[in-house]
Amino acid sequence: MKDFPMTFGFPDTLPPLGLRELRSYLWFGATGFLVLALGFFPTLLPSRRIGLPLLACWVALPAWGLFALYTRKPRTDSSHMSSVQVRFYTLIVYGFGIGFYLWARQLDLPWRVVIGSLFLMEALPGVVISLTEWWRLSHLGLTVGLMVCGFGFPFVDGNRMLVLVGGAVLTGTLLSAAILYGQVRHHEASSLGDRI
Repeated sequence: MKDFPMTFGFPDTLPPLGLRELRSYLWFGATGFLVLALGFFPTLLPSRRIGLPLLACWVALPAWGLFALYTRKPRTDSSHMSSVQVRFYTLIVYGFGIGFYLWARQLDLPWRVVIGSLFLMEALPGVVISLTEWWRLSHLGLTVGLMVCGFGFPFVDGNRMLVLVGGAVLTGTLLSAAILYGQVRHHEASSLGDRI
């Protein structure tokens, strides 16, 4: 049986991440901050004519950055295998989520309960996946934010929904960024120790 490298009890088989990957967490955290600010100050929300193009640009910028990163980075066998797993995971979770939504609509469940349940459905596999590999551990912060949204969503209404979602996303991404920063620093220190 083949032994896998381990870091703090987690399998360490994926290519290491760097500080560059922190940008996606920080961008997502900035999104959470904006949603939180809109929850506290609803008059900041621009009209639809201005708001929708701004939202489209906000979403398009990270997508463009990911596309540029993907086309520049050479693919290895392990990164290709990981991307297939991510696609398969995404297909299953979103497919199940859409099926659950349609089922819940047939039962006339309150929409806040349905949305809260969808947050929890996304969080549970995220927790499981984040605990399976050292370099996926940073995803744990985001899943904690999703769980907070899932459990809290049925109990809030109006602008408090924006406060809940924005606060949970901001806190979760900051936690994920802190975990990833610690992982990168640990990897750099251990790599330096191996060279000496």
